[in-house]
Amino acid sequence: MKIIVLLFLSFLTRCALGQDSKSLLEAAIKKLQVRDYQGGITILDQIIKQNPKDYSALFNRAVSKSILRQYESAYTDINLAIALKPDSKKAILNRGIIRKKLTDYEGAEKDFNLALQIDPKYSDALYNKGVLFEYIGKFEEACLEFAKAKELGSVASYPKVDFCQTPVNERVKVHSILKLEEISTDKTYGFSSKNPIKVGTGSNGGLENEQTYLDLLRDETGHQIGYTFKGKCCEYFSKNVTAGKANLSQYEITYQLKSGSPKTTKIYLSQFDFEEPKILAGFQTIKPIK
Repeated sequence: MKIIVLLFLSFLTRCALGQDSKSLLEAAIKKLQVRDYQGGITILDQIIKQNPKDYSALFNRAVSKSILRQYESAYTDINLAIALKPDSKKAILNRGIIRKKLTDYEGAEKDFNLALQIDPKYSDALYNKGVLFEYIGKFEEACLEFAKAKELGSVASYPKVDFCQTPVNERVKVHSILKLEEISTDKTYGFSSKNPIKVGTGSNGGLENEQTYLDLLRDETGHQIGYTFKGKCCEYFSKNVTAGKANLSQYEITYQLKSGSPKTTKIYLSQFDFEEPKILAGFQTIKPIK
């Protein structure tokens, strides 16, 4: 998904811009090209301050925020962009991607369908619709979308189509983390290597599920957390691994307390075993979008 979003960052129109805005836009493009998304956002903020109805700036700020996992703010921007260009298939596609991240799976499907109404041969929309179906367990429907996307030249769909051709009894067992609903009452949950968060393996591997879990977390103030992978550690026995030797993934997370003070700590996740993940004690999760 993230690769698909990255492809759209070059979509910056230069119509109806003053000279100052043109210079700012060029500076923003340079930042985005080297993946300095926060730097690009800072410049795009200036353009939007000058012209709140600048479609290009709103669109690209939304995409950049999405890459930085600022999904709630990205959703606001992409809606403003779509209000300016209701027939923009790229903006509608990105809103669908953002909606999926915000656990609005029904809204995401509607957006992918809307993008396909505008362009029935839009392979990126077909691919992302397939990813959504795969994620929510509609595997047969997902395979149909991947096949159509592949016919239209979607390179990302090739491994998906190959997987679809694998006999069901030979497929790796996957677990999708659609939402986090229950808050753990155990203060050691996730914070101790002896009591890890068992996220299991997703359709794109165990790393996908680890990042999905972390992306769904919010601190006690309701803000997203920052996280950095710190390596593997803490060998333990798992029946899901050859020879039974598995390791946990260790992440450093940064977040904000209600007092406003920042805090950094480590948490432990297992991508080899699965139990319905809970929210860390003292944390929240993404709130449904309206």
